[in-house]
Amino acid sequence: MNVNDSGDFAVLAYNLDTYVRDDNGKERQLRARNATEAYRLIDGEWRIVHSHWAFSQTATEAVAS
Repeated sequence: MNVNDSGDFAVLAYNLDTYVRDDNGKERQLRARNATEAYRLIDGEWRIVHSHWAFSQTATEAVAS
């Protein structure tokens, strides 16, 4: 997480990989996403002021969110 010099704005970026078990009980990746969220300190509490999600891999099969 990066916070600006005045300490009232921060950006968090991360990757989220989700997995499911297949019919054989083995894990397989369901989705891979990148997330970026911007926070602002408002009245003493950190609030999300912007959120962006994107697939980090091209879907090769139909998936439901």
